[in-house]
Amino acid sequence: MNFTDESLQILAQQLGENSVSSRAELEAKVAPLLCLVLRTGQGRPSLVQWVQRALPRVAPASRLGRPVDPEWAAPRLARLLCSQLLQRIRTRRNTVAKPETIVTH
Repeated sequence: MNFTDESLQILAQQLGENSVSSRAELEAKVAPLLCLVLRTGQGRPSLVQWVQRALPRVAPASRLGRPVDPEWAAPRLARLLCSQLLQRIRTRRNTVAKPETIVTH
């Protein structure tokens, strides 16, 4: 999978960045925001809800009610978030790009 393609640039722009050269760079820019959400429990409601749903996937201890180190979890959540968003962008782009088939009899 090539992460330096148009999808990565679209995602960067949606996240408020002009452009990024790699997925790792984008994840590094997103991680501090996710760390803040983990520390405070505050932020855009959709992001807070996503973090609450995704946290058990990256930090199984959170399912047991144990505290999770935000500095440890944020980069893992950033990787997951970027992966999911890139997949959504690519799926949307592939759906739009597919030509419609017209059947005539």
